[in-house]
Amino acid sequence: MSYGVLDSDNLQESLSWDASFAVQLSNRLGPTGKDMNLNTGQTFNFFPVPTDIHFGSGILKTLPARVQSFGARKAFVVTDPGLRGAGILDEVVSLLQANGVQVDVCDRVKPNSGSQLIDATTAELKQSGAGVVIGIGGGSSLDTAKAVAALA
Repeated sequence: MSYGVLDSDNLQESLSWDASFAVQLSNRLGPTGKDMNLNTGQTFNFFPVPTDIHFGSGILKTLPARVQSFGARKAFVVTDPGLRGAGILDEVVSLLQANGVQVDVCDRVKPNSGSQLIDATTAELKQSGAGVVIGIGGGSSLDTAKAVAALA
């Protein structure tokens, strides 16, 4: 399981926070970074667009706290029909709702979806008023989520 969380309201603010957080983290870890992997979840940050990508066994349970850390009460989830069909999307939505986060969903991502889907999904995000964008799934879903958050 992997997810990406993007702060669609404060892209510049988030970018500054993410960059400074990364510097503070590297300073605390020391030159070898031996203490870096503190749990089974992994995190990757894509700095040009403020994005945290989290993956690993059991990582989904951290999603509500991550969304709430942005002060968001509503999330916009971007994924593909396969994850809805497999029940994974329902698990994500239920977890978020159980933790007080409202959810809107775009589950139309296909491999290399293109600009038409991105434009339509950007309009949906703007209309939803969500404070964060969550991409669930593989590369196309995460790339679409990043593009939508950047354009909103």
